[in-house]
Amino acid sequence: RVIAPDGFMENAIAENVLAGNAMTRRAQYQFGSVLPMGPQGPVGSGIGAALSLGTIGLIPPTELVTKTGQQLTVDGVRIVFQMAPNTEAPSEMLFYFPDLKTLFWAEDVNKTMHNIYTLRGAKVRDALSWSKYVNELLDLFPEAELAVGPHTWPTWGGENIRQQLVYQRDMYRFIHDQALFLANQGKKMDDLGNATFYPKALQENFSTRGYYSSLSQNLRAVYNFYLGYYDSNPATLNRYAPAETSRRYVAEFGGAEAIVAKGRKAFAAGDYRWTVELVNHVVMADPQNMDARALQADAFEQLAYQVETAVWRNEYLTAAQELRQGVKPVRLSTQGPDLLRAMTPEMVFDLLAVRLNHEKADGLNVGINFNFTDSGDRFALELSNSVLNNTKGRVLKNAQVSLTLSTMAFMKMTVGRVPLPELLNAGEIKLDGDPKALGAVFANLETPNPMFNIVSP
Repeated sequence: RVIAPDGFMENAIAENVLAGNAMTRRAQYQFGSVLPMGPQGPVGSGIGAALSLGTIGLIPPTELVTKTGQQLTVDGVRIVFQMAPNTEAPSEMLFYFPDLKTLFWAEDVNKTMHNIYTLRGAKVRDALSWSKYVNELLDLFPEAELAVGPHTWPTWGGENIRQQLVYQRDMYRFIHDQALFLANQGKKMDDLGNATFYPKALQENFSTRGYYSSLSQNLRAVYNFYLGYYDSNPATLNRYAPAETSRRYVAEFGGAEAIVAKGRKAFAAGDYRWTVELVNHVVMADPQNMDARALQADAFEQLAYQVETAVWRNEYLTAAQELRQGVKPVRLSTQGPDLLRAMTPEMVFDLLAVRLNHEKADGLNVGINFNFTDSGDRFALELSNSVLNNTKGRVLKNAQVSLTLSTMAFMKMTVGRVPLPELLNAGEIKLDGDPKALGAVFANLETPNPMFNIVSP
């Protein structure tokens, strides 16, 4: 029995596959996975020691939990569930073992401040809902004597559990309310990122300090959750791209040497944030300027040594290493066959759509019918206006090509990259129509580079 909250599969695939390439690369910064261990290296992530570099698997659930209060008995053990969607994860559940008086509070309650927005990139979380679900726990399972989670140590004793819930509830509620309090006064996102007030009791409680996330990061996340990236100042509405902006700044400041000199002055004064801001323009304008790269790396290191938040330290140190050594191939976690087998054809079609080179496909119009022999499902794949739509249950009357195949053969062709002629010769796929129509789609798919630049263009 594999038990998961409602919506688990859709959200797991969206996070790990559709945006997986960008998230995996950015996660190297957040978790410092490319940094050498040592006193000047990573100190964990605030909720764990390091990022796994193993193969990502996925077992589809056999049962879904859909509502709070739902009960199941697993191997004679009673479990009562609480649904908590759009909190730490889009699909989230917590559960209680009444006979053991043990609460599993998932990642909604920790010994640190968690992310409303995670630096690797993910959907922004709902801080208000998060706070309210934690508040609900106070009344759902008041007899709990032990609480455990996936990242940090257990909490023993009913009163300690209650106190932990109150602190965590109030932390997320404060983040939500303070962000909107400031936004409603006209403060911009970066104003929120520099706000310093944090309630005294939350400052003094270890479980609400920012070892994993930070107040700066989360206040801005709430702003973005409600108001998006635009601050309503038209000066920021249509900015130049970063590299172009930097080239113009360098010219206006009198050249790269002048900016680097100002950066050295700021560094000597201990103003490392301003050093990074200044010389970033030189690096973005001319990524081969080694003086600027070295100075920015030095400043990043100093910022790293000053922060409490472990993932900020990792971000700064990884940037410093990349500025000095460039982007180096590293071992990455990979999407294993279990993950791919768990994907539905619709999920694979959506993956193909985000890998389509839209410029190359512009002007092409292609219709393809897919007939799945094992499930009986039919899909229409339509390329038009440079986008790739898929529709379950639709059959195109004038399709250029139709394929009859099993789900496994489909996975081999799309994800496993087994050549179509090989599958045709093996009898795993039957094709009717013009095979060139398939080429119009599949020849314009691109696999993104998993090691793109971050601190330089």
